[in-house]
Amino acid sequence: MWAGQWYKYKFPRQFITSGGLGSMGFGYPAALGIKVAHPDKEVIDIDGDGSFLMNIQELATAHVEKIAAKAIILNNQHLGMVVQWEDKFYAGNRGHTYLGDPDKREQIYPDYVRVCNSFNVKCERVMFKRICAPPSSGCSTPRSRMCST
Repeated sequence: MWAGQWYKYKFPRQFITSGGLGSMGFGYPAALGIKVAHPDKEVIDIDGDGSFLMNIQELATAHVEKIAAKAIILNNQHLGMVVQWEDKFYAGNRGHTYLGDPDKREQIYPDYVRVCNSFNVKCERVMFKRICAPPSSGCSTPRSRMCST
């Protein structure tokens, strides 16, 4: 839902969403389908780590079928929308919505760079705006590509 609230769209039908109706995992499979329907368009999924994790097996589909949809994974190590509800209605009591390793909180877990690369899908971690590559550097590649924060 972050993209729906903050990304500035320029054209009609440029934004596809589940509408925030609890359909975690919608983004990347939808991006793959849109890219197949519109192979000449650049398709980028802006996804939370929890949502991306719900259908991570679709990396295999992207690689095997050579579908060049891209994804930006906003990784805060939580099921973000569920955490909002836990904070609002349950005083921040967490019901297994933390996605990291509780014994190693400083570690990024899962490591999406390693996971994506294991599916033969290129991925890079971007932690700071100053190290972001120009948009044309990775987006113009004719293969799937991920960017994890």
